[in-house]
Amino acid sequence: MEVASSLDMNVIPTLVATAVISAALSAWLAYAKGWDGKLWGIIGLLLGPLGLIASAGLPDQKLHQKLRYLEKYGKEDINDQIHSSTTPRQLFKTRKTNSNPETFNVRITASYEEIWNEACRTASADEADYEKSYLGSELIELKDANGELIARFEGEPSGKRRVFKRL
Repeated sequence: MEVASSLDMNVIPTLVATAVISAALSAWLAYAKGWDGKLWGIIGLLLGPLGLIASAGLPDQKLHQKLRYLEKYGKEDINDQIHSSTTPRQLFKTRKTNSNPETFNVRITASYEEIWNEACRTASADEADYEKSYLGSELIELKDANGELIARFEGEPSGKRRVFKRL
């Protein structure tokens, strides 16, 4: 009887350790692929190694996001636009096609680089010089290398976004 009870005493901690390790690895792997890490951590905890195998089989959303971006915009500034912390929803909210060519909008938390890229794209100002231009949260003035004004935008907050209108 002692052999059976000691065997039972070793099985339970082993199963718990396996479930916890599977949960941590499932959460990490799912998050690295752009999925909800908490959800996949719970799945890994409940299913153990099967949850880990399932999370390993998930498609890589970040890779698909980069491929869609490349397909749509080319590869010029992909590394500037896609960061590891950017979710696919955030990217396509920022990169949404604009129906009005005189305005553009970005997230309130957008970097100056994102705002600069959107302003240049909206104004079709490939010759804009970053050093000569003025870039603020309320006003953007795009200037060329000679300091001549190409376009001017005025920005105002609108919910979680900032809308810039060409003046």
